[in-house]
Amino acid sequence: FKHFGHNDFFSGTHQRFELTNEKKLDWQVESISYADDNSLFIACEQTKEVPSTLYLLRKKDLQASK
Repeated sequence: FKHFGHNDFFSGTHQRFELTNEKKLDWQVESISYADDNSLFIACEQTKEVPSTLYLLRKKDLQASK
């Protein structure tokens, strides 16, 4: 989220990032935290299809979906 006023996130602009090119999985992101300026952690809750997992992503590897 960018360019929003106060705490109204939806008044600004946003980008969506697809984290996988594979089939849509039933997973739930629980938290996102920056490790540093160039990478972030994403923690996912366990579901029937996905085990609980902690991912480390580099910002340069993310591509916005169109």
